[in-house]
Amino acid sequence: MPSALLKVIAEWRNRIETTFSEITDQMELARHGAHTFWGLLTRTAATIAAHTLQLTCLAKRVTEPT
Repeated sequence: MPSALLKVIAEWRNRIETTFSEITDQMELARHGAHTFWGLLTRTAATIAAHTLQLTCLAKRVTEPT
């Protein structure tokens, strides 16, 4: 494979692994405590929404002039 493609793949893989780590470890999705499939689905959706909101707020704070 071309080196430029390998670099893009490595960047994407790093971002995906970082996001997965943040969601499972910092937001404690690995210890969700759900009793049913629907409870697990609800908690997973809430965790992903919280993570997205966190990243959105952080990006907004970084781009706003002080």
